[in-house]
Amino acid sequence: MNVNRARAVAALLAGLLVSTACRSEQGTACPAIGWLDALTVELDGWAEVPGGSVTVECPSTCAREIRLDAPAIERNEVSVALSGATTTVPFTYGRPDSVVVTVTGPDGAELARQPADVDWRQVGGSAECGGPMAATVVVPAP
Repeated sequence: MNVNRARAVAALLAGLLVSTACRSEQGTACPAIGWLDALTVELDGWAEVPGGSVTVECPSTCAREIRLDAPAIERNEVSVALSGATTTVPFTYGRPDSVVVTVTGPDGAELARQPADVDWRQVGGSAECGGPMAATVVVPAP
């Protein structure tokens, strides 16, 4: 993770953790906690792609880059370096119903492009207070 991305994630988490506790409509007290949603991209049948990356394009905003020196920047895509056959892409804003996943090689050449519907599932927290969501998209080898 590069230094700017690490700072952005740290700033986002700090802002979320400092936020006040919420109350649901049923009166349940919810803890003041922040989380990130995560999309797992699985490369099915791929050889290693050292130096490659995954970009997830969203139909609307799916990431918000927090900057200490300027207003937040909203993005319609998230890119991360490949880390083997399974890579986790953090979503800092929004949970789109569909995405387009692009796998690129170390030279930036597009190796695969996969449109996919996304089935988000809650993986923590509670139904009353919310919590982190996760989903998986499988990209078959070209």
